[in-house]
Amino acid sequence: MKWIKKWKVQSSSGNGEYTVAIDVNGNYGCSCPVWKFRRQECHHIVKVKQSRAEEIKIMGRPEAIPANVKKPIFKDGKILYPLVPLYPSDTHMEATIVAFMLRHGWSMSEIKERRHLPNSWTKKAVLDYFDKYGMKEYKRV
Repeated sequence: MKWIKKWKVQSSSGNGEYTVAIDVNGNYGCSCPVWKFRRQECHHIVKVKQSRAEEIKIMGRPEAIPANVKKPIFKDGKILYPLVPLYPSDTHMEATIVAFMLRHGWSMSEIKERRHLPNSWTKKAVLDYFDKYGMKEYKRV
């Protein structure tokens, strides 16, 4: 697994710390025995998730709304995206919408649920696609 971000979390005994990490698909892991040996979500992961949820609340992740626009835009504190794709299987437009939502704080799991995407659509796959084919304003920084 390739971890893209890591956090240090104090152990409950106070005698050390564990590392919680997240991969490109939004999956968490921890260096504590609960996760290492049982692959169960531990209280260290829960602590990081709660902290991240608070950050998103404070930052005010924008609402995503279908609108009469040709491509995703950010306007009045909201993400506006096309009501319908131009073509029934417009992968490029869907990838554009997903990349735009990712850039504005949405998690891939939230986007998949909301946009009814298949499991093959991962954050890494979408961003790699945009590195190759995407519009300049949506590419990774």
